[in-house]
Amino acid sequence: MRTELDDLELTAVSGGRYFVNTTNGKLCFDSRKEIFHITGSCYAAMELMDSLIGKYATNEEYDAACVALLQSRGMIEVIGQKKN
Repeated sequence: MRTELDDLELTAVSGGRYFVNTTNGKLCFDSRKEIFHITGSCYAAMELMDSLIGKYATNEEYDAACVALLQSRGMIEVIGQKKN
């Protein structure tokens, strides 16, 4: 079953926002300046990041935990920096 979240419920979900380009394997986060390349499956990486949603108080903590988890599994490498 699929349900939609309204704006009030959405604010209750803690977790950052990541952006993945599955065509070229690029990954970035709202709160981090690094641009990463996913060395394995993009979908496996997204599954791992999604498993951390709701476990951290701030977006920055969520983003840092995602990066740490993916790096510990050798799934990402830094390939650049965002300009802004």
